[in-house]
Amino acid sequence: MRKRNDLWVIWYNMKQRCTNPSCKTYHRYGGRGITVCDEWLNDFHAFEKWAKTHGYQKDLTIDRIDNDKGYCPENCRWVTWEVQQNNRRTNRIETYNGVTDTVANLCRMFGRNYFLVNTRLQQGKTIDQAMMLEIHVGGTPRLITYKGETHSVSEWTRILGFKRNTVSERLRKGWSIEQALSTPVGGKHV
Repeated sequence: MRKRNDLWVIWYNMKQRCTNPSCKTYHRYGGRGITVCDEWLNDFHAFEKWAKTHGYQKDLTIDRIDNDKGYCPENCRWVTWEVQQNNRRTNRIETYNGVTDTVANLCRMFGRNYFLVNTRLQQGKTIDQAMMLEIHVGGTPRLITYKGETHSVSEWTRILGFKRNTVSERLRKGWSIEQALSTPVGGKHV
């Protein structure tokens, strides 16, 4: 009996997703018209040859470049799991600080917690509101983004010419970041 290799499992699962209504993910593939090309459907060796000549490595996954098209040599590639997750049709694309990308990638780029940002977006907040870092009460200063610039509370205080605790006190009292940073104190802040 021949031992099944990783490529055979990938090929088998690809076919199941697209052709077997009993497969738990069929509705996301075959159920919405995603197919496997004739060249690969019944010929593992054709798939294996393509894979080995197009960058297959054990730590990569097969990815459809256009999620609305099927599995075929022209529409498939081998990518990392992270790249594949960013190529999902369910991804939310946003623009933050002039960068347009998936929310997950924006969070990685700007050092934000994806789950917190995603929750805020689901609550109806804008991407700018969702990407705002909360003020950490009691110790380590957190970053605040305001008008496209990100600084710690103490840096904002210095930049705006406020007394040392003005911004922190305002935020503890429930002021919005906009109010806390834009409201002048005694005519010193413009």
